[in-house]
Amino acid sequence: MSPDPHGARLKLNISESDNVQDLDLLWEVAPYFRLDGRRTAKILAEVSTGVRDWQLVAEGQGLSATSQERIRRAFRLVM
Repeated sequence: MSPDPHGARLKLNISESDNVQDLDLLWEVAPYFRLDGRRTAKILAEVSTGVRDWQLVAEGQGLSATSQERIRRAFRLVM
């Protein structure tokens, strides 16, 4: 997964007809990937935890406030 502040859609469809960046779609297609509700929730929590503090990491790496604002939208689903 790569954060894309300008993206509204995934590069590939994750269902037969949809590639929207949406958590409802994630839950809908999870069974196609043999994921039950518990495993889906665990993966979502792991990813959310991993990127939740993206601004602290960005700051620590010297990314300016302007640059952080530019990419903020890429993390909108986990904020």
